[in-house]
Amino acid sequence: MTVKEVEERTGLPRANIRYYESEGLIHPARGENGYRDYHQEDVDTLLKIKLLRQVGFSLEVIRALQAGELDLEPALEGRLAALTSQQMELGQAAGICRAMREDHVRYDTLDAPVYLDRMSQPERPSLTWREDPPPRAVFPWRRFWARTVDIALCTFLYYGALALLGRISMLNRTGGYEILDQLGVLALLLLLEPLCLHLWGATPGKFLLGLRLTRSDGSCFSYREGLRRTALVLVGIGGNLIPLVSSGLMIAYCWQDYHGRLQFWRRGTDEVYTDGSRPGQSYWSTSKSRLKALGALGLVLGSFALSVNIQTWVLTPVNQDQALTVEQFVENYNQFSQNLAGPDEEVARLTAEGTFVEPEDPPGVVVISLHEEAPLRLAFQEEDGALASVSYSYRYEPAGEQLPTSLPEQETAKILWSFLYGRCGLSQEELLDLMGRIEEQPDQPLEWTDQGAEILYQPEVLGYHVSNLGLIPEEGAEEYRVTAEFSVSLA
Repeated sequence: MTVKEVEERTGLPRANIRYYESEGLIHPARGENGYRDYHQEDVDTLLKIKLLRQVGFSLEVIRALQAGELDLEPALEGRLAALTSQQMELGQAAGICRAMREDHVRYDTLDAPVYLDRMSQPERPSLTWREDPPPRAVFPWRRFWARTVDIALCTFLYYGALALLGRISMLNRTGGYEILDQLGVLALLLLLEPLCLHLWGATPGKFLLGLRLTRSDGSCFSYREGLRRTALVLVGIGGNLIPLVSSGLMIAYCWQDYHGRLQFWRRGTDEVYTDGSRPGQSYWSTSKSRLKALGALGLVLGSFALSVNIQTWVLTPVNQDQALTVEQFVENYNQFSQNLAGPDEEVARLTAEGTFVEPEDPPGVVVISLHEEAPLRLAFQEEDGALASVSYSYRYEPAGEQLPTSLPEQETAKILWSFLYGRCGLSQEELLDLMGRIEEQPDQPLEWTDQGAEILYQPEVLGYHVSNLGLIPEEGAEEYRVTAEFSVSLA
């Protein structure tokens, strides 16, 4: 039978049925479709639990009765004795309340010793002092790691969405974009965590670390309650805008919770953490619990690895057709340049005519460059409407004072990536190796033919020596000249 039928037969709400199942008191079967299939034995057990709970038995006693560790008759005798004692205490408390009411006492004039003395007289059974139990510090460090997993998962989902929907790279996103990304991750967490708590009483991180967060009766929060709680938690950890600071705050809160101090978002709320462990048995004593913890670690590492693969995909050219047009090649080149530089950086844009348009200087800013170079222009050769080769002939000869310069090695590497990727049998590693050889040794020639592609790079450097800063003029050189002939083509 379904859980709805069980609700009708027992009068118990679904949340309580699920809770008793999580406590191991009932064991419904699972159908082929994954849904729970309750039997009459489960209904009988739930009715027994309902009866025993209504007369005041704890779940621990009910579990002991069910396991045969305790007989019902002595349990009933103990419960009757407790109820009798409570009845006497309640009668005594009622008598004291009536006496105080008849005396018309006020709080500021209440003579507490007089009434305490009445309660301690031999002919009057004294009331048992019930100390309010301190708030229980429940699994604080597991909660820390559970939230860390949830934040990592939301970060992966956010950047994955940027990459897959907008082909936006997370590389070099600084300044305002970095803050915008952090707010995006928070918005996603603020949306998903309350929804998970409302539907299942656990987020992915909490589930993998064996935690459930519900009301004290085992029912799940409403979405509004979960939203309020998540919002207050994010305020408490500084919105995770500075991850290192937020991690420190979370550790501080865990330390407070470990010592019995409630965080401000838990005060005045009806919430209980459970971890599925059994009385006298540690949660970590079962192999299932340890496997779930390993699953949490695997989720974080897997998300990281998948993020790296997604970011690599983002950097691949948009157009990889064999019949690549000039316009598509230009789009590939500009997209690759912008992703490498980051959204805050203005880059030179390649045009379909083969020229580069340099970014304009910001208003009111004068840029003085101590680095000089000649303009670069690409030549395109098409066959049957498809781009067959890209080439350039670069030449720089300083007319006056010799300044540091460079060869167009970075532009050359971007051309190879934008032109060859996905259009010949070259693997990504082989293509990156060719690009690296040109960027790391720009003054060395490269001739390469394979996989239906041909690369020719012939540089010449006179009067300069190569350094990490580019080409530096040599003092006293007779001639200063930098040239490069380059072409890349498909057979």
